[in-house]
Amino acid sequence: MCRDCSRLPAEELQFRQGQRDIERLRHGLFVPRKKRKQFDAFLNHPNARVRELAQQILAEQRRYAEDCRREREEDECRREREEDGYRLDEEIAPWSDEESPF
Repeated sequence: MCRDCSRLPAEELQFRQGQRDIERLRHGLFVPRKKRKQFDAFLNHPNARVRELAQQILAEQRRYAEDCRREREEDECRREREEDGYRLDEEIAPWSDEESPF
């Protein structure tokens, strides 16, 4: 431990160690499934700041996964419509003026 770190309070050292350990588990934005049990331990960490950091990372990961799922569903829906012969600009009025119900 360096001289500067040795002067830090124990709680700050514990937080920095927890932060470093969490970052080592991550792979980009995600914590891989194989390391999930290790990560879950940080959700119950005795240091409140470490718990909060783990909760923030988990929430961020869930938001990102939800956004990806939503985009994937929208793409699938768009592809299905295109396969059925619709284009996105035809969704507004898929009939000609002669066939108009109005």
